[in-house]
Amino acid sequence: AVSDAVVQFDQNALDDTAKRAGFEAIHTTPDTLDDALKAAGLKQIITPYMTQGPLYDLLTKGQKQLGQQGFQLTELKREWDTLVWPHAKAGFFRVKKQIPAVLSALVS
Repeated sequence: AVSDAVVQFDQNALDDTAKRAGFEAIHTTPDTLDDALKAAGLKQIITPYMTQGPLYDLLTKGQKQLGQQGFQLTELKREWDTLVWPHAKAGFFRVKKQIPAVLSALVS
């Protein structure tokens, strides 16, 4: 479960981002995601790499249904995702200790 404050924050951020890019945000649920995609004329969802959170839950819960409806889910995993996420197990401080090594690996 996600608090109403978190949901509202996410919706406001999505609305603002879409507006700045010249689009209108679409708010949906797992049960209505395929209808929203059809209405928008979309065939594919492209997201950054996700490990958890409401969007991850929404997409993974509906992934099988989306595939059956002919939609493709594509997740972009950047090099730094691969380098950072193994250290992100208990807050930021484990990641912070690895920043020099991650940066070194990215620029070499």
